[in-house]
Amino acid sequence: MKIRLLKERGKKCEKCDYNKYEILQVHHKDRNKNHNNLENLELICPNCHYEEHFLKNS
Repeated sequence: MKIRLLKERGKKCEKCDYNKYEILQVHHKDRNKNHNNLENLELICPNCHYEEHFLKNS
């Protein structure tokens, strides 16, 4: 899934444009790991991923 997202969306974080693509992570917008439709997925860096899960609602 990550390889497909890298090819289709580019090799950078979709939130902050961080461009070390080797460490980018796939984030499920609805937080359901079984919902793998491309519209539900974001390719983001570890910092943005952390913010999504731990800082967004604080």
